[in-house]
This record gives sequence, structure tokens and C-alpha cells, in this order.
Amino acid sequence: MDEREKIQQLRKIKVILTEIFMFISVIFLVIFLTLIVTGYSFNLKQFGKTDGEFIERTGLVQISSKPVGATVSIDGEQQLLLRTNGSKTLSSGDHEIILSKDGYGQWEKTVSIKEGMMHRVNYPRLFLNELEEEKVASFPKATFMTTSPNMEKMIVLQDGGLFLFHLNNAKQAVESIKVEKFGKIESLSEVKWSGNSERMLAKINGKYGVINIKNPAESFYLEEVTKEEVGDIEFQSDGGGELVALFKTGEVREIDIKNKKLGEIVAEGVVRFDNDGEKLVFLEKDKNTESYEIKTYRIGDEESYSLRARKTNSEEKIENGSVVEGENDEESREDKTGEIDDVEGLEVSDISELSSLFKIPANQNTIISTMEYFQESFVLVADGEDVKVLSSEEWGDEEVGMEIVYEGKVGFEVQKVEKKGKGMVFGLVGKNGEGAVFDIENLEVTKREKDIEEGSETGWIDEFLRYEIDKTGKVTIFDYDWMNERELVEEGASNKFDIVISGNGKWLYYFKENDLYRERIRY
Repeated sequence: MDEREKIQQLRKIKVILTEIFMFISVIFLVIFLTLIVTGYSFNLKQFGKTDGEFIERTGLVQISSKPVGATVSIDGEQQLLLRTNGSKTLSSGDHEIILSKDGYGQWEKTVSIKEGMMHRVNYPRLFLNELEEEKVASFPKATFMTTSPNMEKMIVLQDGGLFLFHLNNAKQAVESIKVEKFGKIESLSEVKWSGNSERMLAKINGKYGVINIKNPAESFYLEEVTKEEVGDIEFQSDGGGELVALFKTGEVREIDIKNKKLGEIVAEGVVRFDNDGEKLVFLEKDKNTESYEIKTYRIGDEESYSLRARKTNSEEKIENGSVVEGENDEESREDKTGEIDDVEGLEVSDISELSSLFKIPANQNTIISTMEYFQESFVLVADGEDVKVLSSEEWGDEEVGMEIVYEGKVGFEVQKVEKKGKGMVFGLVGKNGEGAVFDIENLEVTKREKDIEEGSETGWIDEFLRYEIDKTGKVTIFDYDWMNERELVEEGASNKFDIVISGNGKWLYYFKENDLYRERIRY
């Protein structure tokens, strides 16, 4: 073999080796990218060691704050490339997160990260270290106040009239809302706002009325349309143009506010309901079995659907359709329901997996509530100490079911379920002041450990913040789960009125006697 042939042969070998190397590199790159996309990371500190995992399954934490741009420390290490609002992959397990910013107090919490899941920490508020109060308005005869959902408007009742104060701009004068329809307003209670903050539903002098904030002349008592007093009542949508009301007859009907017309009957035999926008969930009494059936309805549909339970691999899910008892013998089930062939979205072979889990004993104390969180619908049912939470991403679709995401006891009899705006928690309140929250993000219940001191009042500032005013007028605020306790007012705040943060997030408002004060909490 001459020298030329040797050179050609070496070139062929190099080409083959290069192609093999490239092929192997592509395979490794595909494996690497696949691991990254499916939530794995590479812990370089553990490379070559036997006491730890080099490849870890991770989760994603999304961290937001008000104000934005806070420094983030995780497990004692400052994240040089991460500020709020931002995100970072973390190994599964507990991690301590601390947020700090020059001039502000810090915020900290231990969060639990699950493999392949995103955890949103979207509620931290940082407050200025130096707080100075200023008096901005006086309401010498104030007896009631309420704040709009966007936290831009405060309505105060004093001396029989309503007054408007704009929270984002304290320089603006107090405005009188002239609602001649109601005459002198002696009492205002059970206030509910439309999502756009333009209308207010309330019991005015003991009767339900609708107050139009922009056009007070269009305000009216609801009995003008219903011709009788109604029970539960809610705004149907954020626009505030329609209501959904429960009548004493058990009928749920829509009410057109703009045209003052009573709509069609949505459901009958209803004992309690709740809604979230155009989504309605209610308890309907079954006269034959003396039990409640939980049903769903979407405004605009022709009919409502019962919640169904399907058991698959020990997981319980909910399907829309008629309730069917969960025996294995199809004939016995058909005798009890007579509706097997009418079940939408299910094969007959699936019927054996269905359960009447959501046909519950009739109990006047049963509470039902619904909320949407990041395009996923949740339904909470509280019956005494028992709490059950269901979830679905496609509410109202006959072929898509709901999944049980929590089931347990909270340790006290639930008397009230609180929702605040578009938050991520259901607040649970007991008859003796006990408190707990169901956290949608973590799918768990957190109970308040510390009892409320005698003479103290508590409430919500926004979707994620609570406050407590003790008998000396000291104001303490907490996150929704009673973490991050911070004192914002030393003394003198009135516990007759709520604590409020303005819509632009810059001001904290509170009353001292009948004078309105504020503190700047962020720039």
C-alpha cells in the first residue's frame, strides 16, 4: 500500500469516527433536552459522589412580589440571576425563600416543591420600613364602610347618605352619592360588588337593592322586579348587568338589572347555591331520599348536570350526569335509577365505576362554594367538620368530570366560607371564631393555631392578606395562612371598619374613631 492509499484510508476512518461521534452526541443531546423538558436537572456538586443524586427530578417555582424587583434568597443562597417576578427550577422537597429589597422589610416562607409541578408564590407583599401616617378625610357620623373589588373606591354610610372616596388619590374630595330612590338609608349590610366595581348589591333598610355607583338614579329596590323578597343572591358576571337569585320557593332565576326583567328558571328545589362568573353550583333537595344532590349549571346552557364520582385506580373523579348508585350489578343499578342509557359521555361498561358520593344527607348547615384559579374550577363542600374539594379544568362539559383533590376534617364545624376576589384560598370560619383556609395551590388545609384575643377583630385586606385589630387599636397583618406577621399601626385604629390597601398598592387605609388615615407602604 503506497503512501497515497494510506492517506485516503485514514481520511475514511476519520469521517466514520466523526459521524459516529456526531451520532452519539445527538443521542446524548436529545436525552439531555428530554430530561430538562420533563423536569430533571443535573446537580454538578454531586458529580462523581455516591452520597447524593447527580440527576434530580425538579419542580418550578414562580415568585412574584409587590413591589417587583426584590432580591431572592433560596436555602440561604442569594440568587444572583433571579429577581421577582421570575421563576426557577428547584429539587423536590422543602425550600426556604426570603425576599428583600432596600428600604423594605423582608418576607420569608418555606415552600414545598413537587416533582414536575409548578408552584406559584404570587402573593408576597413587602412594606416600607419607615411608615408615617396622615389624616386624609373625616366622616364624623360614619356607621358603615365597604371597598370595591379593585380597591379604588370606598363607600361610607353616614347620616343617612352614601359618600365616595377614591383610594388611589387622596387629594380628591369626598363625593356624595345621591340615591333618592332609597330615601334616608338607616342601615346597609350584606354588601356584594360587581366584578367591574360599578354596581353594589346590598340590603338597604332591610331590603335588597342595587346601587349604581356611576349612575345613582338607576338604583332600585330588587322587589320592583322580583315582586317578593329573595334569599341568596349573587352577581352573575363581572359586568354587573345580571343577577342570579334564589327564591323562597327553591327556584333559582336570572334577573336582568338593566331592563329590570325576571329571567327563566335555572333550577328548582334548590336550598343553597354559589357562583363564579357564569358558573353556578347548587344543592338540590331530593324529596324521595331526603338528601342533597350537588349540581352544576353554566349560564346559557339548557339544563344543569349532577356531579358524578368515578373511581379509577383508587382515584375518585366526578362526572356530569344523573347520580347512579355504585353497585357492581347493572340490573340493580338500573332499578334504582332507570337512567343508565341517559348518562352522557360514558359507556355502559363504565357505570360500575360510578358512585353517588355527592348525594349527601340533607343538612341545613351544608355549605357550597366555587372559585376559579388559573382557568381551573374548584368546588368546596363543607358539612359540619367535613370538607371536600373538587376540581375541573373544563367546567360544564358533559364529558369531562371533576376530580376530588381534598377530603378531610378541619377540626371545627364550618359556619361560613369566605372568598376574596380572584384569590387562591377558601377561608373557613367556625361558630366560635375558629379559622382555617383551603390553599388551592398546595391542595391542603391550614388551621389557625393562635386564638383571637378577646376584643380583637379580623378580616381580609385583599386576596392574600389578613389583618387583626386588637383592643388597643394595634394593626397586625399576616399572609392568608397566618405567616409573616407584621405590625403596621401601633395603636388607635378603629375595629368598627376594615383595613384597606389602595388599588395601586401604595397606601394602607384605616380609621381612627371616625377619621380616615393612611400610610405609604411602598413607592
